[in-house]
Amino acid sequence: MTIKQIQKIKKMPGITSVQPYYTFLSYGLTKENVRQPVPKGSNFSLGGKSYHVDETFSIQPIYKSDLTKKYLYANGHPAKVGTNFIVSQDFLEKNHISTKSAIGKQVAFEVYIPYAQYLSESELPTNNKKKVAIDGNIYVQQPLAATITGVYASNYPYDRSEQGNAFFMDDASMTTLLHSAIRANTTSDQIFQGFKQKPFGYSALRLEAKSYNDMVSMTKTIKSSSGFYSVSSVAQNVASLNATVQKAKNGTRQIALLFIMASMIALIILFSMNNRQRLREVGILKAVGFTTKDVRRILFWNAMKYGCYCFGGAALLIVVAATIMALRLGVHFIAIILTAFITNLALSFGVTIFVSLWPIRLISRKDPIDIIKA
Repeated sequence: MTIKQIQKIKKMPGITSVQPYYTFLSYGLTKENVRQPVPKGSNFSLGGKSYHVDETFSIQPIYKSDLTKKYLYANGHPAKVGTNFIVSQDFLEKNHISTKSAIGKQVAFEVYIPYAQYLSESELPTNNKKKVAIDGNIYVQQPLAATITGVYASNYPYDRSEQGNAFFMDDASMTTLLHSAIRANTTSDQIFQGFKQKPFGYSALRLEAKSYNDMVSMTKTIKSSSGFYSVSSVAQNVASLNATVQKAKNGTRQIALLFIMASMIALIILFSMNNRQRLREVGILKAVGFTTKDVRRILFWNAMKYGCYCFGGAALLIVVAATIMALRLGVHFIAIILTAFITNLALSFGVTIFVSLWPIRLISRKDPIDIIKA
């Protein structure tokens, strides 16, 4: 990308920061290995032990806004800028290395740092009459040793490299190494005879937006602005998402409490009116020998009947809602039903019984003579 292109993207609405993205590799094209085949794997040491990896892996940048996100860490914690070297949980598991044993250990291997690019043309596999411009990085090999300060969890959301999820380093340290490699190596030495060369340039950017909606609209704008641009991934800010989910949960909880309070008031009024209409029945029961305890039991079972109505109605709504969520969102139907069933059971009968106690107490304490007088 040219400076002009990067500046144009920076001016797009909704963007808060634009940072270059690049990687260091465990193998890359250098002036020494132009005619050599790609090696079968590479070696690295961790805590004095040697390991062999078959696949090419990468070191990716960790940006400043990522450093404080402790929820990304399976082990360890963010360190200060300039001292972060992190390994992914997947990489350790593939190489049968304990996650806890990696923290605080020094890792050492040969790293390939880009310093220039070569330009060429190639025929399309589907149409050999059409040629397209291609480019690629030219690397310089140098040793790198660093202490691992943390282990990223397997679900690390910002794994952007084509070479797999392996090591991560804070971008300040990577930028220092990149600029040192560029200064120490010249682009005048031809790697491929007849191919043009140019200084190293960024071919990818990492963007941050104010909100997820800004990110979505920005993605569409970038794709429509040029056929040369593509968006490889869109990651939601997990901290922001968690905060939004928590706000939604709090709001839903408050609405639920309002509904419960309104239901309780409505049920108290309902039971009070219903029991008052049964004064004559209660008076007759007491007159023929029923005790206050017997009357309370009769009224209590009447309240339980309303609890069954509430439970059945809510259960029907829960099944409909859970079915819609399972079809639309792919959530686990049985898990929702079981959780909601327990909550529904507690609320339907708990609330009904609680609000019926006061009207039952009032009616059951009345003397049969007072009832007959009334």
